[in-house]
Amino acid sequence: MKHLILFAAVILCLSSSVKASNPSEVNEKVLHTFHQIFKNAQDVIWKSSEKLNEASFVQGAIRTKAIINNKGDLVQTIRYYKEENLPTNILYSVKKAYTDEEIWGVTEVSKDSGVHYFITLKNDKNWYNIYVDQKGDISLKSKFINGDE
Repeated sequence: MKHLILFAAVILCLSSSVKASNPSEVNEKVLHTFHQIFKNAQDVIWKSSEKLNEASFVQGAIRTKAIINNKGDLVQTIRYYKEENLPTNILYSVKKAYTDEEIWGVTEVSKDSGVHYFITLKNDKNWYNIYVDQKGDISLKSKFINGDE
């Protein structure tokens, strides 16, 4: 009986994720905006709520999420990447302030208020989470002792 309940739960989860990733559930305005902006998107998975639609996909080597409202307006994008995709002014600011740290990962958030960078750095002793605005101004958000050793 336990196996039957577990099997039913797995089937239910799988069917709901298929429903969430079905582009036919996304309206034409949303799809038009998405295809207009993200022409080379691959492996697109859609999730929709009452007011917003989220597309998760890969474009180039960058994992991206795009949030589009039901009117077809792009609300926000979130991109995840490494150092080589940072704009040069941001890279310069980070390297100048953190000379001995390696950039481990970048989360770039673009919305009406501008572009914001949440960057994780590391060295032999510590991990750092920093915030960088579009002008290159940096603020330290958290610092942790590196437990890799």
